[in-house]
Amino acid sequence: MSIASDSEPRDPVIGPLSLKNVQLCPQNCISPFTEDDALRLREQYPDTAFRLHANARMSGGHLLADLSNYLRYRDYFQEIANVSSVLGAQAYTVHPGAKRSGQPIQKILDNADRLQDQMGVPVGIEGMYPVTAGGGFYFDSWEDYERLLAEDCYFALDLSHANILRTNSGVLNDALLREMAASERCLEIHVSHNNGQKDEHCKFSSPDQYEWMIPIVDSAHHRTVIFYEGDLRRD
Repeated sequence: MSIASDSEPRDPVIGPLSLKNVQLCPQNCISPFTEDDALRLREQYPDTAFRLHANARMSGGHLLADLSNYLRYRDYFQEIANVSSVLGAQAYTVHPGAKRSGQPIQKILDNADRLQDQMGVPVGIEGMYPVTAGGGFYFDSWEDYERLLAEDCYFALDLSHANILRTNSGVLNDALLREMAASERCLEIHVSHNNGQKDEHCKFSSPDQYEWMIPIVDSAHHRTVIFYEGDLRRD
């Protein structure tokens, strides 16, 4: 979502959206995103807190960098750290990567610790969702979500990812999601709509698409930042 708008951004169902916090993610059109861009954003929007998410586009373009290949992309993550510092970001969240890398989950957790040391701010692991091709992602099941909550690590709770998980499993573990949302280690909650099969980043078109999320969002820890990820540019 671009913040360069003359009108207040609104989701058709949720209503007005705040620009107090803005996430700069891989889908952002600025490429590459540089320290100069970060400085201009801070100067132009002094009342907005920016932070980067996942494999945001740096000098190398769109790289599929995540915690499973962290060591290969340490230079890229240093750029993330540098831009994040200029932004004054208080946290960063990252994808855990694909299981086809063959690494144990503990290695993913260890890489999150290494990246957190590199960045000097809390780094959260984003909970993912089941896919049918490529062996799937780390942290793509209710059991893995329980582990994220149990481990001594920060995390991001994406409710659109949880929608895919509930569709594929036939179960909505809302008690677990509320507990995750309430944790002081939950850095972010992401909200958007999808068809239950893939992560589409859609806006909401009816209340029933969002109503199940409300008790979870309402459970959020007071320091957790809630990001709307629906694409308002789509008809």
